[in-house]
Amino acid sequence: MSGIVGIIGKFGTKEIISKMTRSMKHEDFYSLDTFSDKKVALGVTSFSNTFVFNEKKTLLELVSGEIFGQGLSSCLRLYEQEGMNFLSKIKGEFAVVIYDIKKGKLFLASDRYGFKPLYYTELSDKFIFASEIKAILEYPEVKREVDSKGLAEYALFNYPLGENTLVKNIKRFPSGEIFEFDVETTSELRLHKRKYWKFNSLLEGKKISTRESLEQGGKVFHKIVKNLINSEGIYPKPKGENEVGITLSAGYDSRVILSTCRNEVTSPLQIRALTFGKDTNKEVVAAKKLAKIVGCTHLVQEFGKDFDNGIMDFLYRTVWITDGLCNITHSGLLYIFKKHREFMNPCFAGFGGSEIIRGLQDTGLTFSQNSKKFLLSNEQQLATDIQYNGFFSLELCKNRNNSQFTTYGSQLTTHELALSFLLNEVIRKYYGASIALMSSQVQVRLPYIDYDFLKFILRTPFSILHTASFSRNPFERLKGQKFSASIIKYNDSRLLEVPTDRGYSPSWNLSNFGLPVIFWHQIRRRLVGTSHKASLLRLSVKQILEESQTLRRNYYNLDKLKKAIKQYPNWNLEEWQELSKIATFEIWLRQFMD
Repeated sequence: MSGIVGIIGKFGTKEIISKMTRSMKHEDFYSLDTFSDKKVALGVTSFSNTFVFNEKKTLLELVSGEIFGQGLSSCLRLYEQEGMNFLSKIKGEFAVVIYDIKKGKLFLASDRYGFKPLYYTELSDKFIFASEIKAILEYPEVKREVDSKGLAEYALFNYPLGENTLVKNIKRFPSGEIFEFDVETTSELRLHKRKYWKFNSLLEGKKISTRESLEQGGKVFHKIVKNLINSEGIYPKPKGENEVGITLSAGYDSRVILSTCRNEVTSPLQIRALTFGKDTNKEVVAAKKLAKIVGCTHLVQEFGKDFDNGIMDFLYRTVWITDGLCNITHSGLLYIFKKHREFMNPCFAGFGGSEIIRGLQDTGLTFSQNSKKFLLSNEQQLATDIQYNGFFSLELCKNRNNSQFTTYGSQLTTHELALSFLLNEVIRKYYGASIALMSSQVQVRLPYIDYDFLKFILRTPFSILHTASFSRNPFERLKGQKFSASIIKYNDSRLLEVPTDRGYSPSWNLSNFGLPVIFWHQIRRRLVGTSHKASLLRLSVKQILEESQTLRRNYYNLDKLKKAIKQYPNWNLEEWQELSKIATFEIWLRQFMD
């Protein structure tokens, strides 16, 4: 996971930018580099991304993430040709800095959806930005103070809304936007902001017919996967140099990716599929059949003693890497991909597949119909909801401005705006936390969250995107996924012969935890259920909650929390979800605030 940091204005000594950059170095194989002149200080940590200059040393490029289909220095070439207008023509998950040294201008921009995290804060004589909040907090003048508004939203939604974060005066960089700085010597910092992309552009174009959708879907997906395979990776691959990884479940989302990759991957590249669970699990059995059909290597991964022995370290690292936005119940992701990063780089994952293919259109309608009332709740009702739903204190909502909820509530009045909310908040924030954790170990490829694919889906008739996933008959569930089936048939119809019988209640298909269902189902059962690993995680959470450091906080409903601790290990699912969130936030407080 590459990270960038910058200070525009009076930044002090060069040592401070190095310290800020080092805070984002999550693995020993990450490199670290810095740059500074009298006006700007910049830093980057990653495996290979670094500063790129033009021949005359008058332009500097710095990229966090990837711009698909483009190599290093591509942004500089495009900038020289078109200025910052080039952003509307490129795709990827990135935050980019273009420093025009000759003109005294610095441009900071995010990708269309803001999937690559970027944060900023403004001080009296300087502007500070970074891929991770922890880097900004390393600057001595930045105060470490919890933002009560962001915390209230975190308590309800699992993440702060809009530009809010858990830290006061630190904001999340908006998606599809450019910040332009005039860094010439002046008495004050001059900043201009403008949008280069808006969600409504996804809605341009007429609806296509059912026949066209089914015929073209496979071609569109193939083009996307091909571009992702050919994108340059940024992580070392000493053992899996010529391998492409796939997280493989028995569901349609991952087999769409598997079948497409099989057709696009040619020698010397090989496919390596990874499924989490035991060999006897029904989903693992189904995944094995799928892998055998396409002739790829298949790995089955279960938790080992190394996870048992280092569980607390995995929990703390999960929180540290993701700035507290990834719940510690996802720590299994860190464990899995740390073990397999040498063999699965890059790694394709089906994040967002269900929402994009089978839920984007009706989910938007659901948001516009049901969420507006909730988001427009008055101050007292909002505070009551937080008190009722979890273990956070009612005090965190007092004297808090409710305008953010009002703003989002007003945005849900139309289907299109509700879809925008879904992409910018639900998928970008919730999935983004898990993606960030996974990306600390491997280069993640996300074909479903692609501009061309989203635009195609929004033009496709809703009738063929319908899913029968609620049916207990696995073959009935297959019949309801016409669009996904058409892509699989386009690649290899044999993959349709393996049913999606996962051996668990179909209600699991509704889980929106940012993982392929096989991963989340297995990890959740092992870490949340009654297994040894679940007991181990619950014990770890209990230990965090009962420590005096936790019980001195005023952020929690201590009476309710102490009662829950006494009831250990007999927590129901709702209690467990909230208690793991409290433990996640408590670890974050210790790492970022104390």
